[in-house]
Amino acid sequence: MNVGELKEALKPLTESLIQSDCPNGVMDLTELQIALRNEENNSELPENLVRNLQQLIKDFWQAATQTLPPQTWETSELAQPWLALAKALSLPPDYHHQICYAELASRFDPENKLPFSLQDFMSLLISTGRATGYKNALDDENYPLEKIRDLKDKLRLQTSITGLSVLFYLSHHFITETQSDLLPCLSHYRSKTTDEERRSEKAILHFLSTETLQRLSWFEDVKDFIEGREMLNNPHIRALAPVLPSGKIALLRALDARIWHYSVKGQYLLDPSKDALLSVTVEALNQHFSWQTTKVSKALDSDSSITRKTFDTLALFIEQTGAQVTLFPLKDKTLFFRALKVFCLQQYDELRASEGNRHSLFGFSSETKRAATRKKIWQLLTQQPDPMSFLQILAGKQGRLGEIENKIRQLETSSTMTI
Repeated sequence: MNVGELKEALKPLTESLIQSDCPNGVMDLTELQIALRNEENNSELPENLVRNLQQLIKDFWQAATQTLPPQTWETSELAQPWLALAKALSLPPDYHHQICYAELASRFDPENKLPFSLQDFMSLLISTGRATGYKNALDDENYPLEKIRDLKDKLRLQTSITGLSVLFYLSHHFITETQSDLLPCLSHYRSKTTDEERRSEKAILHFLSTETLQRLSWFEDVKDFIEGREMLNNPHIRALAPVLPSGKIALLRALDARIWHYSVKGQYLLDPSKDALLSVTVEALNQHFSWQTTKVSKALDSDSSITRKTFDTLALFIEQTGAQVTLFPLKDKTLFFRALKVFCLQQYDELRASEGNRHSLFGFSSETKRAATRKKIWQLLTQQPDPMSFLQILAGKQGRLGEIENKIRQLETSSTMTI
């Protein structure tokens, strides 16, 4: 690149900076243009000038990553003249990627709450894409399923499908919606990455985060290729072992569609309206609780028809379920706790009915407590007031009913404090 070509390359950049109201950037370029006035158009660029231009480009990307959404960093109008300048200087297309990746990585888990590292997750994503076979530019949108159907090598099939199942588990049990949105960008800006790898990894991430229940059905269909030995021998999976189910059977159980948050996430993708989500969440919690207590019954009794639903199992379920609230977008946490309250009150009402009219000497009758419970459920479902009697108000604060409400309130407070 000679001086004359640089002068032409700087014109659109100067106009862009003026339009974007960036006085410091205009001043920097003006100084450069003044320095170029005495240079012959055909002369080569001085090395110190090239270094100054490279630093200006880096400064732009440092600023852009702080002000623009990650998904628009390379597509925004503001970035185009800078990308053109970098190309004119014969800089590599990914010259700015290291800056972008570092910013994304700092945002991904700033408080170190994830029990595994971003690097370990990305390493498994990379190796799974490699085992599956890369997505070509002309491939249809059915990647990675089409590639997997074409695989003839059994070991590669096991590596691919086991890797996908582990990535799915991690994505749905630990990674938040905000983090999920950053992952395709992290894949794009990772250094030493080919276009094939980017296409493949982004397609895998899309596969993992959409049509949740269909994905679970697919994992059920291909469960014979989810291999315990692969979980033990694959170094990328082994690095994540402390947070994974211990072995194939445990992993398959963790991919059961009856687990409550799978149903809710699937519904959220289809219809994020509050009314639809509330009813689906309550139903999903009921199904999961029944399934979980039935599993315990099968382990304890030869008669598997006996379901051990007790207040102790309900209390434990509340704690386990409340701990998973971080999987929800912040705007849905209030709805989640509303659904959890409805579910718990319904379970309390059912358990109280099974006990008959038993009550303590100084406690309220079963009838009074159940009446208070049903009014609370109606209030939560309709968001309409339903006045309770003085005795019903007291009954709602006493004993196990009061303990359930206090436990949920503590979880809700804890969740708000950790945002």
